[in-house]
Amino acid sequence: MPHITGLYRSKADVITFLNELGSNGIQNVLALRGDQIPDKKPVGDFKRASELVKFIKKHGKFNIAGACYPQKHPESINFVDDILHLKEKVNQGVSYLITQTLFDNQAFYDFRERLQFAQVDVPIEVGIMPCTNLNQIKKITELSGNPMPKNSLILWIIFAIIKKRCVMLGLTMQLNKLLIYFRTMPMEFTSIR
Repeated sequence: MPHITGLYRSKADVITFLNELGSNGIQNVLALRGDQIPDKKPVGDFKRASELVKFIKKHGKFNIAGACYPQKHPESINFVDDILHLKEKVNQGVSYLITQTLFDNQAFYDFRERLQFAQVDVPIEVGIMPCTNLNQIKKITELSGNPMPKNSLILWIIFAIIKKRCVMLGLTMQLNKLLIYFRTMPMEFTSIR
């Protein structure tokens, strides 16, 4: 699904992008404010994702998804503030939500209850990002502000320690298969004339 970020795009840029998406038959978009980049000044047309959602709704016939943070957006002062901004996105046209990657199921269940209490009634998909190493996880937790539970972190550390041994075990198993193949292969040779 194409992501449309608003912080560093002008309204004209967004219209051009929407037209391109529409002409290619794309119907679903994910509207995001976008992360702030240090030392780069935002364009200023879209300060919040809700403003971008409203603009997309007005200038196209797209099914708009919005991002959400079960453990609160890092820039929100509290959960109430966070849910109010999320509710505004939904009121402007977001038809379903996709969560930031999270590592704690209970945080998702609690978030879902807060949304029900605030009468935010749209489907929610849990955002999944396959992580293959500790550096990826570190970056995700820094960007999202969502800590990894200690038990999960311990498992990743153990995995990192044994990863090399697993690779060696896999290679050894493949080599054994090759040796068995060569031992059982008929020793007939034919010449090519």
